[in-house]
Amino acid sequence: MEVSAAKKARSPRHIPIEIVRNILLKLEMKAMIRCECVCKEWRSTIEDPDFKLSYRGGRRVVVAAASDSGLAFTSISTDNIRIKTLLQRRGIREGGWWSGVWCSCNGLVLFSVGKHILLWNPSTRCCTKVLELPRLKPSMWHRHNVVSAWGLCYVPSTGDYKAVLLLDPEETVLVASLKNKVWRKVLFPYEVESVRDGGVNFHNTLHWRVAQSATDWYSSLRCKKVVYFDAESDEFKELPTPSFPAGESCSILGLGIIDHGRHLCIAREKRKKTGELEVLVMKEYGVKNSWMTQFVISASQLRSGFLRDFTFYTSRNNTRALIGSCLYGWWGALVYHFKLENFLEAESGLRNHTAMCSYVQSFVSPHEFIWRDDDDQDKYDKMLTFILERFNI
Repeated sequence: MEVSAAKKARSPRHIPIEIVRNILLKLEMKAMIRCECVCKEWRSTIEDPDFKLSYRGGRRVVVAAASDSGLAFTSISTDNIRIKTLLQRRGIREGGWWSGVWCSCNGLVLFSVGKHILLWNPSTRCCTKVLELPRLKPSMWHRHNVVSAWGLCYVPSTGDYKAVLLLDPEETVLVASLKNKVWRKVLFPYEVESVRDGGVNFHNTLHWRVAQSATDWYSSLRCKKVVYFDAESDEFKELPTPSFPAGESCSILGLGIIDHGRHLCIAREKRKKTGELEVLVMKEYGVKNSWMTQFVISASQLRSGFLRDFTFYTSRNNTRALIGSCLYGWWGALVYHFKLENFLEAESGLRNHTAMCSYVQSFVSPHEFIWRDDDDQDKYDKMLTFILERFNI
């Protein structure tokens, strides 16, 4: 039957799938889920593994805080600073919860429960065990505190992820592929004890702050270098940092990702012992002369607890920055308004064990890297069983 000219005029023109794909990549996650129901072609596009890796939804910061009285997982949106409780459980015995690994990549969060390392997508509520921590010597500071820093990165050439652990007091760096599950020692040409941050992941590359020498490990004010992990070669390399005028501080107090994930940033105390904080962005990654000042926070605005070991994340429209700090069991999140030039405290707490990291909303599934072991001991680990039950739909 012939279609009338009027009906043809009302019918939408066919949109090339390449244009549809680019539009879908810019949608929020809830809208993306609805778009799967439009037609088979759209659903096939959204379910394509390459599309899932390319999609980046809103950025959130997740905090795990535990004490003898309870365990809580909290999620904070960097776009609207909305706080959401993901999980809460009371009555956990002392030592019943410990997480020494906490990092993310492509929307997947890697964290540990005792010796078990889990891979979790908070957006799709899928979680599975992927690795086990190697047998390590206990630290003099805490019987569990043997992992001083960590990170997770994606290797495009193999379609695999690598977990990186910096160990203290063994002063060793271990790397494991999530596919082959084998831990290997890797040369780390810096002092492990000087490493700060949990591995800031920028464009699938992990970054940490490090001190100049072994004698400077105890203070964040001594961190003057940024190193990154090359996942293809398993090598640690130094990122060019800006040069500052004589007499000004060159100590790097924090790392972050701002401008909606487009730029890596560092924060430094602009003038020694004044507390004035300058945030600089690297406009062209890897180019020393591309560092530029983004904004400055006065000492009177920034509380002393945030003067070390913090991370920056900006909102989608780049009007606010979420500053997360996690140190010695205490954690907090501050919101800085660029135009108003003031702070609003989003959330804070004091627990025995605290971990914090950011992730982007995504559809990537962790189940490809599931841990397969004939040992039935995992079935009797109550905390592991509880986490897997609550973190899977």
